[in-house]
Amino acid sequence: MNLTAHDPRVYKSHSGGILGTLEDLKDKAYQELEDARIKETEASRNYEKLKLSLTNEMKNSKKQLAESKRYIAASKEKKSTAKEDLSVTSKTLNEDMVALSDIHKDCMTKATDYEVESKSRSDELKAIATAKKILVEKTGGAETSVYGFDQVSFIQVARTTMGVDHLEAVDYVRSLSRKRHAPLLAQLANNMAAVMRENSYSEDDKFAKVKDMIRDMIVKLEAEQKKTADKIAYCNKEMAETKASEKEIKDQLDAVTTELDQMTSRSEKLTEDVAMLETALKDIQASQVEMDKLRKEEKTVYTKQRADLEQGVEGVKLALQVLKEYYEKAGESGSATGIIEMLELVESDFSKSLAEIISVEESAAATYESETKENAVEKATKAGDSKFKSKEIVRLADSISGRKSDLTGIKDQHKAVMDYLSKLKEDCVVKAPSYAEKKAKRDAEIAGLKEAQRILEEEAAFVQRKITSSQHLRGNTFSLKAED
Repeated sequence: MNLTAHDPRVYKSHSGGILGTLEDLKDKAYQELEDARIKETEASRNYEKLKLSLTNEMKNSKKQLAESKRYIAASKEKKSTAKEDLSVTSKTLNEDMVALSDIHKDCMTKATDYEVESKSRSDELKAIATAKKILVEKTGGAETSVYGFDQVSFIQVARTTMGVDHLEAVDYVRSLSRKRHAPLLAQLANNMAAVMRENSYSEDDKFAKVKDMIRDMIVKLEAEQKKTADKIAYCNKEMAETKASEKEIKDQLDAVTTELDQMTSRSEKLTEDVAMLETALKDIQASQVEMDKLRKEEKTVYTKQRADLEQGVEGVKLALQVLKEYYEKAGESGSATGIIEMLELVESDFSKSLAEIISVEESAAATYESETKENAVEKATKAGDSKFKSKEIVRLADSISGRKSDLTGIKDQHKAVMDYLSKLKEDCVVKAPSYAEKKAKRDAEIAGLKEAQRILEEEAAFVQRKITSSQHLRGNTFSLKAED
C-alpha cells in the first residue's frame, strides 16, 4: 500500500491545537482524578465513621446486655432468697400460732378445772368446819357417858353400832367423786349410802352388796380405761401416719414449687435471650442494608472513574502514536522529545491512577464480601439460636402448665391431709380433757375405789368385832343384874 506523506507544515500548523487539546485533556484528567480521590477519601471517611459508630453501638449494646444479665441474675438470686426466707418465716409463724392456740386452750381448761376444784374444796372445808363446831358444842361428854371405852371414837361408833347406816368408805368415795369431778362415783356413793340405810338387809348383806357395787364400778371403769387406751393407741398411730404423709406431701409440694420456679426463671431468661437475638438480627440487617448502599455508591463512582481513566489512557496512547509517527516521518525526533515525554508521563499517571482505583475497588469489594459473609453467618447463627430457644420456650410452657396442674393436685391432697390432721388433733389432742388426762383420771378413780374396798373391808371387820364386843358386854350386864 502506498501512502502519500503529508507536508510537514500541515502538522506544524495544527501542532498548537493538538497541544492545547492534550493540555485540556491532561487538566481534565487531573481534575477528574482529584475529584475521584476526594470522593474516595470522603467515602472512605464516611465508611470508617459508620463502621466506628456501629462498632461502638455494638460494644455499648453488649455492655448493656452484660449489665442487664448481671442485674437479672442478682435480682433472681434475691428473689429466690426472699422466697426461702418467707417460706421459713411463714412455716415458723404457723407452727407458733398452732402452739399458742394449744397452750391457750390447755391453760383455759386447767384454769376452769382449778376454779371448780377450788370452789368444791372450799365448800367442803366450810361444811367440815361447821360439822366439827356442832359436834364440839352439842355432844359434850355424851360420847364417854354412852360408850365408855376410849378405843372407839364417836364417829366410828356412830358408823359401826347396830343398825349401821353410814360408812367411812362412803365418805371416801364421795370425797373422791368431788376431787375427780366424777358423777359416776358420786352416784356410787349415794347408792352405797342407800344400801347401808336399808333395814331389810342384814349387816353382812349390806357390806356384801356395797362390795359388789364397788367391784362392778371398778370393772366398768377398767373397761372404759381399756377403751381410752385403745383410743390413745389409735390416735397415736393415726397422728404418726398422718404427720408422715403430710411431711411427704409437703416435700413433694416444695419440690414441685422449686421445679416450677426454676422452669419459670428459665422461660423468662429464654424470652429475654430471644428478644435480644431478634434485636441483634434487626441490627445486622440494618448494617447490611447500609453496607449494600455504600458499596453500590462506591461501585458506581469506581465504574465511572475507571471508564474515564481507561478512555484517557487510550486517548493519550493514540496521541503518542500519532506524534511518534509524525515526527519519525518528519525526521524531527529531537524536537518532539519534550511533548512525547510529557504525554508518556500523562499516560503513566493515568495508568497509575487506573491501577490505584482498581486496587482500591478490589480491596473494598473483598472487604464487603467478607463482612457480608460474616453477617450472613452471624445472622444464620442467631436466627437458629432464636428458633431453638423459641421452641424451648413453648416446651417449657407446656411443662409449666403440666406441673401447675400437678401442683394443684398436690395442694388439694395436702389440704385433705391437713384437714384430717386438724380433725385428729381436735378429737385426740385439743378436746378437754384429753385422752391422756382421761386415762390418768380413770387410773386415780380405780385406785381410789380399790382404797375404798380396803377401807370397807376394815370397816366390815371392825363392825363384826364391835358386834361381838357389844353382845359380850350385854351378856355380862345381864349376869350382874341376875345376881342382884
